[in-house]
Amino acid sequence: MVRPESLDQSWRGSEANLTFSLGWWNNKAAPGGREFDFEDMLAPNWQRQDWHNACLCRDAPRDLVACIGSRYQRLYVVPSLNLIVVRQGAGGRMSDAHLLRLLLGK
Repeated sequence: MVRPESLDQSWRGSEANLTFSLGWWNNKAAPGGREFDFEDMLAPNWQRQDWHNACLCRDAPRDLVACIGSRYQRLYVVPSLNLIVVRQGAGGRMSDAHLLRLLLGK
């Protein structure tokens, strides 16, 4: 078992982007954050990206973190709910916020 405090640094965020750290995207700006498609935001040049106050889902717990893979593949981890969810697929658009609301019954 991995102790939660062992992963704190990985999920903290960085000075350049508080939503991202060491391969993990976090939901710390919830519930008041801006939801948007993270893959759409990654498409423009980095100078045009705006990660200010970003979150995956306003209705998901703040301790939610995600590994975001190409073509909408996802690994969601919610420590407070002892929940790990993997979404695999061969592409096809989806909304993180919508999927998380379905998973969490929101």
